[in-house]
Amino acid sequence: MKDHRSSSGDFALSKSLRNLRRKYQNIVDQVVEELKHRRGIEAVLLSGSVARGDFTPYSDIEFNVIVSKEDEVKFEEEDLWRSREIEGVCIEIYYASSESWREEMLSPKDEPRCLGQFSEAKILYDPSGVAEPLVNLARKTYAQFEYPSQYINLARYAVKHNRNKILSRLYQSKELAAAIEADIATSWVLRGLAYLFTIPDTDGSRNIEKILASRRLADEFKRTLVLAIEGNSKERIEASIHLCDLYLQMSP
Repeated sequence: MKDHRSSSGDFALSKSLRNLRRKYQNIVDQVVEELKHRRGIEAVLLSGSVARGDFTPYSDIEFNVIVSKEDEVKFEEEDLWRSREIEGVCIEIYYASSESWREEMLSPKDEPRCLGQFSEAKILYDPSGVAEPLVNLARKTYAQFEYPSQYINLARYAVKHNRNKILSRLYQSKELAAAIEADIATSWVLRGLAYLFTIPDTDGSRNIEKILASRRLADEFKRTLVLAIEGNSKERIEASIHLCDLYLQMSP
């Protein structure tokens, strides 16, 4: 028979997570209740880590709000709600009319922040149904997005440049400086992989998970990447150099 008993530590963690979710849900409910009574608000969407459900005690709460076209300027110039804090949690609210949000989604862009926000968003208030078409448009456009070639070229240059800086610091017997350069090089490899795999997300931890889950990377690459992130100082230096070499071999 399966033992369903939990350790005290597991119970404490579970209780802590429940309290965290309750706290964030209460804040979301409070903000939505206040927003929907403001003149010009047509829809409220929750985005970011809270919408996805992978938030932490340090996460902010992001909202994308659709406002009427005639009230858009008012929100842009006069609104004091754009950034605020409730119970120690930072609240970020982005306002635009449905026309402006649509234009932002369809315009040429280097970083698809708007697409990422809307494609993962949860619609919390939408009495007239203006939000759902925008969410559907974002998901379709997001799926077709590709980073511009200059981003990929920049990442390749940065990886090569930082690899050489690691070797230079080692040649000078400056191991601490080499370890710092190794971390920078690894971060550029991660950024370059995000560009290559079209992962339009600014959350580093989620990028790492998506990259490690990709079938486009060999096991050797994944093992080296993990060591470059989690190893001790010497291991990170050696792994980062090898990681740079592997990345430069695969990138165009």
